Amino acid sequence: MAERILININEIDCKIVSALIKVGVSRKDAELVSKSLIDAEACGVESHGLIRLKAYIDRITSGLINPMPNIKIKLNGAIATVDGDNGMGQIVTDYSTDKCIELAKKNGVGIIAIHNSNHFGVAGYYSSKIASEGCIGFAASMAGPTMAPFGGMELLLGTNPFSIAFPAKNQNFCIDMASSAVAKGKIRIYSKEKNLFH
Repeated sequence: MAERILININEIDCKIVSALIKVGVSRKDAELVSKSLIDAEACGVESHGLIRLKAYIDRITSGLINPMPNIKIKLNGAIATVDGDNGMGQIVTDYSTDKCIELAKKNGVGIIAIHNSNHFGVAGYYSSKIASEGCIGFAASMAGPTMAPFGGMELLLGTNPFSIAFPAKNQNFCIDMASSAVAKGKIRIYSKEKNLFH
């Protein structure tokens, strides 16, 4: 097991925000991404927490993620599509979550499909935000093929995570899971701790 290091939450927040600003992310967006990464760590979902930061920064510096996206939305009643302009997943999905809440409060339901975006972190972060506004939240994402279907050998299916959250009496209920036996991020952590696949 890797050695644990205790770091003050404000200190790590400042470091994350600073690192993202250095690669062209706005302060507001950097603070949002930092909040989602720290929230994942605090909830025990390390596979979607701080371990993701380096990959995000590498993808920005190599031109695979747009650090300053021009997010566009097309509305059609209670339904909308969002073009994330290849922005960071957290930025695009948080924007879409806010719009979805607005649509739900206005129409009774709000449904948004996002395209041209990236890894968004923990699905429960967004469904919980919706539940905190008194609505039933559902967030889902597709993922690249990493699983063979039952009885098969070829990788055809993604882990395709999803989350459902709703307000309950004393606190919100939230379930967040991959559709595989284990999340791909957990395998990454295990391989790092055991020095596998290196």
